[in-house]
Amino acid sequence: MNILFNFIEFFACFLQEVCLFLFVKCFHERSTNFIFIPMLAGSALSYLLTCVLEHQLDSIPASIIGVIFDVFLIHLWFTGSLLSKTLLIVIYNILDIACGTLTYFVFSCISTTNIPLISVQPTATRVYFILSTYLLELVFIYYFKKYRQYKSSLFTETELYISLIFFFCDFMIMIGTYLLYAKMAPYSINLAIVCCSISAFMMICTFFVLLLLHRLSIKNNELLSQEIFKTQIKEQKKLLKSQHQQAALTQYLRHDLKNILLNYQILLNDCKTEEVKKDIEERIGLISSNAAPNYSDNSVLNSLLQSKLETCNNNHITVTIRTFMPSDYHNMDLFVIISNLIDNAIEAETKLEPSQREIGIHTYIDNNQLGVIIRNRIEESVLKKNPHFKTEKPDHVNHGIGLQSVRYYVEKNNGLIDFFEENGFFGVHIIVNLS
Repeated sequence: MNILFNFIEFFACFLQEVCLFLFVKCFHERSTNFIFIPMLAGSALSYLLTCVLEHQLDSIPASIIGVIFDVFLIHLWFTGSLLSKTLLIVIYNILDIACGTLTYFVFSCISTTNIPLISVQPTATRVYFILSTYLLELVFIYYFKKYRQYKSSLFTETELYISLIFFFCDFMIMIGTYLLYAKMAPYSINLAIVCCSISAFMMICTFFVLLLLHRLSIKNNELLSQEIFKTQIKEQKKLLKSQHQQAALTQYLRHDLKNILLNYQILLNDCKTEEVKKDIEERIGLISSNAAPNYSDNSVLNSLLQSKLETCNNNHITVTIRTFMPSDYHNMDLFVIISNLIDNAIEAETKLEPSQREIGIHTYIDNNQLGVIIRNRIEESVLKKNPHFKTEKPDHVNHGIGLQSVRYYVEKNNGLIDFFEENGFFGVHIIVNLS
């Protein structure tokens, strides 16, 4: 029996190293894939300090030695400054104490009889305490990591609901079995073993569920990347098509210019001035009606706006444009962002009466930062009715990707995004570095 409980103590030290690793991974990238053996070494040292040498060393020196060794391991495992990683280790130890205190409080509310046994190593109560504490830490680290990833919209509803339901059931089973153990196990050693086995099994299930959720997150990320890539290709095709049409028109005018001037020369030599004037007026009217307006000195942005404005005109949408962008700025990520935001605005305006449809497009430069503001008129608050911007289309897989791709590209370019409402308009404000 002592062998089993010593294994549990070592397993607890290993869980602590795993939780520390996952917590630091929320902030820093790994510098090596050689993790498992050093993690076992850290677990062995922690077990040695807390269980084997507990009578030779006081708790404070043992804790200091353990922290120093963790700093050494984390410094090998992850990139980043030593100070930052040391601070994260201190924060994790505070988290570890907080989770242990919360577990102790829950256990004391269920039964005060077994509380003194928490610090006694060869007891089932301590096994319960260890499993429950580190299960709580794993859940906290999991949701904290997902919170930090929320900007990229990788925390999907499916993953959220699955994880919440599972962890709720997980904790209910842990509490239920501990309640059964606290009330009846003292009279039956077999029941104590069964309860501890159930708790250990739930911990193993939790590891597998976290792994599956991680795989689900990776899959969602891959799907998002694929949809964003498709969107980017689609927008680039539109831009190339618009530029090709302009180049073809220019080539046509150059080709016919010589023949037109020769015809004018012949007509003028025959004193047919009125015919020349009439033909010139017709050609000026034709060019004016076919020539695309120039909205920006940036050729890519200008082509994009020409394409979008044609759609707006077809849908009777009034558009206000104020743009300033360097002619040599060709960050395709930003043009995809602008395109998606305008598409979202057009789609929203088509649901209004034609007389109310209005979109505003504004780009500016301030302190080496490029800002983009896209606004569209609304009848009711979007931020109150649909704060998470869920798509209303039945095909959730192929629609609703617009704002996800916007968030993805803004984060990729270390930018900022803000959603606002004012004067009957819903707006999106993007800021990215020009560099």
